[in-house]
Amino acid sequence: MSEKVTMTEAKHIGDPPAADSRVITQQESTQAASELQAFKALQGRSARRKRSRRLRIAIIVVVAIIVLGVGFFFIRSLITPAPVASLPTDTVTRGDYIDSIAASGNLAAFEQVTITPEVDGTVAEIYFSEGDSVEAGQLLFTLDNPDLDAAITQAQRGLDSANLALRGAQTARNDAGSAVDKAWTDYTNMKKAYEAAQALAPTLEPDDPLLATLPTQANVDLTYTAYKAASSSLEGAKLSLDSANMGVSDAQAVVDRAIQLAEKRNVYAPISGQVVVNNLERGTKLSTLASMGSVPMQIADISRMRMTISINEIDILSIKPGMQAIVYVDALVGYSVTAEVLRVASTAGSGSENYYGPSGGLVYYSVDLLINNPDPRLKIGMSADAEIILEELQNVLMVNPMAIQTEADSSFVEVQLEDGSVQSVTVKVIASNNTYAVVEGNLKDGDIVILDFSSDTDPSSSPGQSRGISVY
Repeated sequence: MSEKVTMTEAKHIGDPPAADSRVITQQESTQAASELQAFKALQGRSARRKRSRRLRIAIIVVVAIIVLGVGFFFIRSLITPAPVASLPTDTVTRGDYIDSIAASGNLAAFEQVTITPEVDGTVAEIYFSEGDSVEAGQLLFTLDNPDLDAAITQAQRGLDSANLALRGAQTARNDAGSAVDKAWTDYTNMKKAYEAAQALAPTLEPDDPLLATLPTQANVDLTYTAYKAASSSLEGAKLSLDSANMGVSDAQAVVDRAIQLAEKRNVYAPISGQVVVNNLERGTKLSTLASMGSVPMQIADISRMRMTISINEIDILSIKPGMQAIVYVDALVGYSVTAEVLRVASTAGSGSENYYGPSGGLVYYSVDLLINNPDPRLKIGMSADAEIILEELQNVLMVNPMAIQTEADSSFVEVQLEDGSVQSVTVKVIASNNTYAVVEGNLKDGDIVILDFSSDTDPSSSPGQSRGISVY
């Protein structure tokens, strides 16, 4: 084959052959695929390098923004003052101030009497039931007791014997008196006869038989001795009569006691009130009832009521008889009644009435409150709360005690003005407790005062009984 190439042929050497005439060998196909794969790999590495550069740029920009922001806020914090924390405040109020001590207890009758007869017996009649009202002196019930009648009979026999002895002693005394009178008459007559004989004797002859019949001194002495003996017998008769009189008196006393004891079978109401307990039935023997630990009957005076509360040794010093109190009854919502301190115990309670706080033992004292004209709905034993009023002031300015500050001998409060500034106002403290302080000064209702918590005093930390306060 000739190796020469014509101009026409040379012109088409670089052109791709026609589709219908182009023939691709296996070697060419493999080479083309390798070149295409190498081209795509090169193209992917180029794209990844571009993305890496963009990511690094973005990170640098973000870090720069953060650094600039932190620097901006740091510089701003240096030139801008930190905000001042808000101070604790409270409001000045105007109202009625009542300082009180609060405690709880139970209602009781002003007076409650257990009816316990002095004699035993079997119940014969009952005239009142539980819940009935009675007046003092009314007959409640009667008892049967034959032994009491027998005692009266025996006592009367003793009285009769004493009266009989008295009559005998009186007769003996009368007889002794008559004997004394006769002996005295005999003595005086003998004495007169003796004196006459003495006058007559000198006129008689020595052998005159009349001299032997004249009374002598011996006759006078004998009649006088008889008189003395009669007088002694009279004294004995008088003593016997006195003894007999005493015997009659003693016997009469025995009879009277027997009658009085028998009369106690009729049991009367000692006070006016209401029958609150009645364990009696006809035929009930009182001794049997007592062995069971039951009382026959109880009467309570509920025209007035009493409430006993316990006050600790710190607050008890502020309480005096005659102070006013307000009683709130749990069972009657919204109900309250005025009471009066009737009695303050002089000695402390014991046992369960002691409260042992963190600082040691606190002892409690009983205080009795008197409720006059109680609501008829009130019943014995109801639980209630009481406030003993220590001090009451009307239409006064009050602030939180934590707002009061002292300097030297004066007190003041710090008032927060509308523009946020603070102004010190001198005040005079009239009264104070754990909740409010009554003050006088250049303050008005609604003023904002700043509280001072720098004091170590915590009103709630007192080991004593909490003090109450009512503001209306």
